[in-house]
Amino acid sequence: MTKSAVLPRVSALLLLAAMLLAGCTGPGGTPSGTGGPTPTAAASPAPEVIDHDASLSLMGIWSPITATHGNPFIAGFPLHPSIYCWDAPFDVQAFDAASPFAPLLAEGYTIDEATRVLTMTMKPGITWSDGVPITMEDVRANLALQLNKNYVWDFIESMRIVDDRSFEVTFSRYNIILLSKVLNNAISMRYTDYKEHVDRLYDIIENDRYFDEAAGRWRVTTEGGKKYVRFNGLLGKVKPNLVEIPVTGPFRFTSVSNDEIIMERVDSYWNASQVHFKTLRFHKVTSTENTVLLTKAGKLDMDGTSVTPEITTQLELLFPEMRTLLKPIANQMGLAFNFEQYPMNLPEVRKAISMAIDRSILLDVRKPMARPGDPYNSGIARLTQDKGTYTDKAFMSALRSYDYDPAGAAALLESIGWSRDGGQWANERGETVRLEINSGGIVIEAEICRDLLADFGFDADYVPVDANVMWANMEQSKHMIFFGLVAASIFEFPDPWSSYNCTYYYPLSRIHASLRLAEGEPFAITDAAGVSHDVGKIIGDLRSASTDAELRALTHEMAKLTNELCPFATLYEETDILRIYDPTIRYILEGYDNVSKMVVYDDYSQLRGGPGWSMRMGRLYKVRP
Repeated sequence: MTKSAVLPRVSALLLLAAMLLAGCTGPGGTPSGTGGPTPTAAASPAPEVIDHDASLSLMGIWSPITATHGNPFIAGFPLHPSIYCWDAPFDVQAFDAASPFAPLLAEGYTIDEATRVLTMTMKPGITWSDGVPITMEDVRANLALQLNKNYVWDFIESMRIVDDRSFEVTFSRYNIILLSKVLNNAISMRYTDYKEHVDRLYDIIENDRYFDEAAGRWRVTTEGGKKYVRFNGLLGKVKPNLVEIPVTGPFRFTSVSNDEIIMERVDSYWNASQVHFKTLRFHKVTSTENTVLLTKAGKLDMDGTSVTPEITTQLELLFPEMRTLLKPIANQMGLAFNFEQYPMNLPEVRKAISMAIDRSILLDVRKPMARPGDPYNSGIARLTQDKGTYTDKAFMSALRSYDYDPAGAAALLESIGWSRDGGQWANERGETVRLEINSGGIVIEAEICRDLLADFGFDADYVPVDANVMWANMEQSKHMIFFGLVAASIFEFPDPWSSYNCTYYYPLSRIHASLRLAEGEPFAITDAAGVSHDVGKIIGDLRSASTDAELRALTHEMAKLTNELCPFATLYEETDILRIYDPTIRYILEGYDNVSKMVVYDDYSQLRGGPGWSMRMGRLYKVRP
């Protein structure tokens, strides 16, 4: 489920405001008109009343009870429930320059362009779940914990508490991407609870960093690195009881077992009056089969699990009032090529493979869980291109398209001496080359790719791989072609730095290692004109470009290089699904009437309307039957 996105549209806010002013009632009331007498109250539908103390049943993922704990900085802290227990100063969607930051714990922020000083002002009266005030020391400590994460400290000169509600960060350089990492930094640790550990970070920040003039960023000394390793080791030993930790979000943990986690509303939460659930009940997901059984048993009010069309049909019969919402996400699925194996080291072969696959067949198979992907194999999610923040359609359309084009694919292979005899391709030496496709669990789509490549004339085979060893196989260069996540923001927001950092350093792609073996400078790509580009530096500079023009120029450079390199074939973009089983649930989104069986959003306009955000803002609730 999506955690954050674009600000809600005015119409949705007006609807919500009208409901709240009407005494927490939902859509309804007595209409009037000029064509006749005003209808009586009896002739109008009864207003819906929000059940402010309702319970919501969801699915979740967490470790066995013996390994589950309350330290959010190490493995063992519950995943899905964490969406509801931590707040950041701002909710962030950095690809949208029009409305990238929505206040949560913060009241607002300012940037002094001359001094590059960010000042955040927190809301008055905000507290932890146990009633203890959230202090600026807490804000400072949580930013310090990012010293070796998200790379924000590469460009932070200092941080300073101004007063009881204000906090300053001085950047050496910054842009919207770097700003988003700071403003969205969750307040998930109370300084007094982790003081001895955070003080070690303060020591590194103050005494073991230096500014690298050549690179234009801050670095940690060798001694500081040793201190950080020690810090990590000591922090990993802190494992408080999950139900005893204070939280900053709308819900705290009250019960945890191997099968179920229960969270209760925090009455001191800054927006508690708009949190219309008293209890969240998480059922543990261990497999797709487990999720289907939970769903069929009616134990989930809503869920976001992808299931087969056959199971979907069964769910529709079991839950005739089920509603389905589909939203885009930035993950791009397709084929990743291993340059270290012949013939994947030949760009013409990589491009021919990309152009030999009819994506419409995959989209038909994946409906409704997929949408068209990036036809340029550029590393930028297609819908991010449409926003115009970092690039525009005019630039993207000037790149080479890798959409289905069998004639173009044949021309590419013929240009390097390959020929097709009897319908099957042979290389320049007349040899038939076996193409091997692997995947760790995505079988149907990978087999379709094999069949389409075979129809084009490749000797193609599909070999399923245990998901537990797929990472090791990629690291050991055992895969030739891998079907799975290939591009865009796998772990971060869909901004250029996050996209290219994932694309070029994510182990499944092997681009990182392959560029090292290209007998050139590490992480360098030579373009069609013979000019070498240091992609590592470009990706680093994307974090700190000081002007919008510089940010766009770097984005365009990486998009063009990736398009020419063609390190993967983007085949489709994933779709996020939410099925609502309980007919009393209301989900206030633009264009959603809470009645339609299926709503498909074609842009990112409702990502900030995800369940986590909507629950905080009073836009997700149950009505009394």
